[in-house]
Amino acid sequence: MAEEEEEAKALNSIPEEKSYVKIYGVKKATEMAEELRDKAKEELDGFEKYGELVFPLYSFVDYAFDRSFSVGEASG
Repeated sequence: MAEEEEEAKALNSIPEEKSYVKIYGVKKATEMAEELRDKAKEELDGFEKYGELVFPLYSFVDYAFDRSFSVGEASG
């Protein structure tokens, strides 16, 4: 919990030109993105009563995580 509060505090004080990669480095930023993807999918599990209608949302979560991420561009 304290770690999440520290991260939130750090992000609130970041000028707009900063990114997760610039602040935390590629490894930590990737770990954070993976955690967020997993958390999003866990939240979607709560909508299982809607059956197949939820499948596009899982695809969107994967798309948002996997979209053309390039370490070279991010570390610019």
